[in-house]
Amino acid sequence: MSGAEPPARSAVFAPALVTPDSRVNYEASNDAIRLWYDLSRNQAAAKPFFKPRDVAYDALKTYSKQFAWNVDLADLVDHRVNSNGAAHSVRFTQKFKEVPVDASEVVVNLDSDGTVYSIYNGYHYGIPRNLEPKKITVSQREARVLVDRAVQQTYKEYKVESQTLIVYQYHPFVNRPPKGKGRSDESSRLAILRKATEVQEAEFEEPVIAGPQDGQYFLAWDFRVLTQNPRNYYRLLLDAMTGKFITVQDLAQYASGTARVFDPNPVVISGNATLAHTTAASVLHGYTQVVGVDRLNPADGSGKYHLDGSFVEMDEIEAPTFAEPTSATADFTFETDNRAFLDSMTYFHVDRFQNYIQKSLSLTNVANYNIKIDPQGFDGQDNSHYIGGAITFGEGGGVPDAQDAMVILHEYGHAIQDNTNPGFNNPASGVGEGFGDFLSAIYYDDKHTNPSATRGWMMSWDARGGWGGRRYDLSYNFDDPQYTSLSNNHDTGQLWCTTGFELYRKLGGDSSYIGTKHFARDLTIKLHLLANFNVPSKDATTTQMAQQMEAADGNLGGWYGLADKLHQKVIYDTFRRRHLPGYPNKPVDVYINDGRDGGYGSTSGNDLFTENLWQESYWDTQDIWVKTTPYASAAAQAAGSPNDYVEPPVGSTAYLYARVKNRGTSGSGPVKVRAFSAQPGIGLSWPDDWFEMDASQVAQPSNITPGTGNGIIVGPFTWTPTEVGHECVFVIAECNQDKATTQVIAPNARVEHSQLVPFDNNIAQRNIHPTAAGGKFNRGFWVRNPDEITRLISLVYESRLPRGWQFTTNLVNQTQIRLGPLDKRWVELVIDQAAGAEVTNFDRPFTLTVTGLIEDRVIGGMTYYIAPDSAFAPPRKPPGGGHGGHGGHGGHGGNGGHGGHCGCGSSDNKYCFHISSCKEIEDCSEIEVRIRFDNYKRQRGYLGRQRDYFDV
Repeated sequence: MSGAEPPARSAVFAPALVTPDSRVNYEASNDAIRLWYDLSRNQAAAKPFFKPRDVAYDALKTYSKQFAWNVDLADLVDHRVNSNGAAHSVRFTQKFKEVPVDASEVVVNLDSDGTVYSIYNGYHYGIPRNLEPKKITVSQREARVLVDRAVQQTYKEYKVESQTLIVYQYHPFVNRPPKGKGRSDESSRLAILRKATEVQEAEFEEPVIAGPQDGQYFLAWDFRVLTQNPRNYYRLLLDAMTGKFITVQDLAQYASGTARVFDPNPVVISGNATLAHTTAASVLHGYTQVVGVDRLNPADGSGKYHLDGSFVEMDEIEAPTFAEPTSATADFTFETDNRAFLDSMTYFHVDRFQNYIQKSLSLTNVANYNIKIDPQGFDGQDNSHYIGGAITFGEGGGVPDAQDAMVILHEYGHAIQDNTNPGFNNPASGVGEGFGDFLSAIYYDDKHTNPSATRGWMMSWDARGGWGGRRYDLSYNFDDPQYTSLSNNHDTGQLWCTTGFELYRKLGGDSSYIGTKHFARDLTIKLHLLANFNVPSKDATTTQMAQQMEAADGNLGGWYGLADKLHQKVIYDTFRRRHLPGYPNKPVDVYINDGRDGGYGSTSGNDLFTENLWQESYWDTQDIWVKTTPYASAAAQAAGSPNDYVEPPVGSTAYLYARVKNRGTSGSGPVKVRAFSAQPGIGLSWPDDWFEMDASQVAQPSNITPGTGNGIIVGPFTWTPTEVGHECVFVIAECNQDKATTQVIAPNARVEHSQLVPFDNNIAQRNIHPTAAGGKFNRGFWVRNPDEITRLISLVYESRLPRGWQFTTNLVNQTQIRLGPLDKRWVELVIDQAAGAEVTNFDRPFTLTVTGLIEDRVIGGMTYYIAPDSAFAPPRKPPGGGHGGHGGHGGHGGNGGHGGHCGCGSSDNKYCFHISSCKEIEDCSEIEVRIRFDNYKRQRGYLGRQRDYFDV
């Protein structure tokens, strides 16, 4: 970049980079911005067909003052551009007196439209001016001789892959694998270090460096050395002024494990945490599966197939040496105690996961290459590693690492990060080691037979070889000493994995429906894969990775039919709850309580690992309620509660109220609350299926103070229910300081309510049940296909009706409907007392719940109730002391037994009639009154005829 003319401006940036919506960290020494992140889109988008590099350069030049750079950016040079299809990550690095500065990336991240949304500044401001490259006393040739002497003491076979003069800032570096001490690889590193530094000590475990202080700058020769027998990868840094070695770093990316073709391993499959490598082979064999292996290469010239294919290639990389299995029929089924079983295991799990990345996640540039794997390597030790585009697995410790798919996927995670962000250095923050665990924990989560025994335990089968494994069920946070005191990236990675797994659970991973779990799996993994492209390749922090996961949710590009920015509140809140730096409590966080007090996890608010972190029935918010008459005064409204709920009668004005609270740290300022209704339906979409209620009588809150006891009841919103038995109401709290998702998604976005309501506490839904009478009654609801392709929609019925009661529908197949793109069908539901007894005891709710699924993913649902008279307005004495209605035997869709809440003298109830008590009627065995409504109405261009029945 230096010396070139600045490119033409390709975007126009706002004068103020930092706004109230920005998240910013500053350099303490000069107040330069270190981290800037802002999803509010306060910069204008670039012109069509923009060049990401030009847009990024323009941003850095425009804001050079805020970053304390020279305006000509003379000491920044082009590095590379990472693109994931939905966003671009442009990299620059620093040079000092024409020498590259180590770990100095400046990363500029752009949306797909060219909007700059984050800048990470790794620039070094404190390099001493007296560092003079022209005055170094150790030449490159002399440095190479010193490196050769040091390495040859331990290794006979090695290759110096690169050697560069750099400006290097020393920091202690520890990358010790988590299993075992005194292993040959660690001993080899220390042996090199002893020779290089001439430190003579009998025993030590940590690097012993003569001289360097944390933060000290050097002009250093940087060597990368690949060794063989054993295979390893080292970085040797030598002071170009003195010839002394500064440090020797082990760059191999390790994981502990053992492996074999289970899916994923015997402990998870069985739910038996006591299984071990000493368990009889016949028992372990019972936990294997015969699976298909795809994408194999054609047979070789001798007619033999190998476990080599589009994404995986078996290779002999490290000792010990074992022949690769071959088969004339491509049959690679082996017993678990056969070493060839490890080849089958590694091929199947890596191949399947890469295919999953491409097909399910629609990512074709994430490690899309033929990776070399040695399932029996690492000198037979109890460890595995990824080095330079290849993976090797050890066999020590009793359980071979390649027998545990969680180990396999962990190691493949290193390959993914190195491929998507070349040179990713597996930082001490844990986002490298934790990423591999994250993949394994989430991808295999649906495999646990006994989750209470095995969920939360990483590499649980390999751990039975004697080292204990790792955990992803930790309770501590990023500012707790359990994390801050750690120096090993395997240990810090446990908290990163724990937090990512918690996010997955809050996105639906704790659902009882496998389709919803798989949606959460796919979304969470995709967010992290996209984030890997955009963080610095050196020493990425947890905050940077979290921010880029959050940003990725705003750049999904229509994947899964999702609008952008649907899940950012859950993402932010998950990291906030774990006290991640840069994720403080929000000043304003307005919400409508759906039973979780504004949270996104358990109803207790504790979000314990043992609790359920997903709310399946998101359509039953209690802080929304309906009355048949408005509150008499503002004071009465302020004292109201959901206990005032009354099911509204069809055809009469209904009055809806919602209580809005604020769990932030300051007052909210003005809040606008909007309410909507929809015809009964499954698969509703925003905004197409929702009709806004009249808010002319509503006094909107000017401020909501923080605290669970300081909520404000907003209403009444009015509308006229038209559907007997079921309607949906929907409330949104809009606030400039805490925007609802509907305020930030694209104006033309169409969103399933299943992707809107659960992920924004500003939005709530309640299904209500406009009244009819009991005994036998017809209800109906629309089933909608919210997708733009033909779908098979499954209906699941959970009946808690009284004994003997029955239900039927008008569908030939009551459980499935095939609908075209955006199509819908009316389903008529009949609930019949049949041979059941009259309901007189309502100690428990009698319900029929209908849930709609697409590929076992919940798209909506509704609940019909059988309930007592008390669910309605209190009885009113008829004029002259007449009798109330008979009532009480229950059963309209939602808070049933309509019965005696009025007398025949009340003129204000359109559906009121009086039937004398049974004592007054001779032979009173049954009285049936059938009323039919034929309503024609036009709404949003839809002209339809509705028929509603109720029987008394």
